[in-house]
Amino acid sequence: MEIGSQILFFLAGLGVFNGFLLALYLFFFVRPRRWVNFLFGLLMLMLCIRIGKSLFFIFTDVARIYRQIGLSACIMVGPFLYLYIKHFLNKIKTPKNVDWVHILIPLFSIILIGFLRPYEAYPEFWNNFMVLSIYGVWSIYMIGTFFLVFPLIRKGIKKQISFKEGWILLIYSCILILCIAYILAYYGFPYLSGPLLFSLIFYVLIAFLANKKSRMLIMYDEPVKYQNQKISEKKAEDLINRLSGIMQNEHFYLNPKIKLAQIAQSIDSTPHELSQVINNRLGISFNHYINEFRIKAACRMLQEYDHLTIEGIGREVGFNSRTAFYAAFKTMMNQTPAQYKMQLKKSLQ
Repeated sequence: MEIGSQILFFLAGLGVFNGFLLALYLFFFVRPRRWVNFLFGLLMLMLCIRIGKSLFFIFTDVARIYRQIGLSACIMVGPFLYLYIKHFLNKIKTPKNVDWVHILIPLFSIILIGFLRPYEAYPEFWNNFMVLSIYGVWSIYMIGTFFLVFPLIRKGIKKQISFKEGWILLIYSCILILCIAYILAYYGFPYLSGPLLFSLIFYVLIAFLANKKSRMLIMYDEPVKYQNQKISEKKAEDLINRLSGIMQNEHFYLNPKIKLAQIAQSIDSTPHELSQVINNRLGISFNHYINEFRIKAACRMLQEYDHLTIEGIGREVGFNSRTAFYAAFKTMMNQTPAQYKMQLKKSLQ
């Protein structure tokens, strides 16, 4: 194997290996155990088997039985994605009877076909009819899942999407890209694109889960302090809309002494209720929410008011100290205000 091929094999294989580790982590190490995490683990496992088969098929002379296993796993990607997103969005904690229909029908079908017409004896049958059938099942489930995520897309356009909803859109988008890549590969698109895309996608997902608070929101149940004080989806969305409205119109964030209680009173809510909605719906704290508005305002001022000092802009948008302004700016923009200002000057040259 040439050095270039070795590098590509390593890059593509790294995602598969770590994907297996993530599946094992979800199966055995996340406590308490949740059905939705188990579904996500199964989704990752099926993807890893499918991508692993592609990888070894490209770079080695893999036995035909492993090609059959890889293709067989692919038929389960769509069902597990659909069930994961459905259960995640609807907060379903245990499997329903209809879930087993989605799992067992494609599973038993592919096992039966594999037994009656194994890849070893019928490679042309598998490489043509079965591949198209498997990709067809995958595509049908992608379409079905689209109807689950479509409301989230509409909310995303309005910038009213929560952290958890953003995670679901990310998962769906990543699997959709993989599905399209493999279908195109059947018609001549570079076959290696699937394994390489999977590695890239995997690390995008891992980056999304890198923060401990993010993992807690995605992989664990709702915090105990809120479990007995549920707020309906309609009420929560209404509070978020009202909160966003007064923040944009009244500019409460410019007040360095603004309190959660003051804002809650302005939208006819309570501090506890508003805090719960911000935490659960947006996946951030009240202070982080306020600082997002302050940093956006600071960015605008850095662009429009060149005569103001950076410290002065920090005070103007509601920060009590230079340190707090710099820390919040670096967290949200991945650079300091001075670096941001320098970047603006370079772009205008």
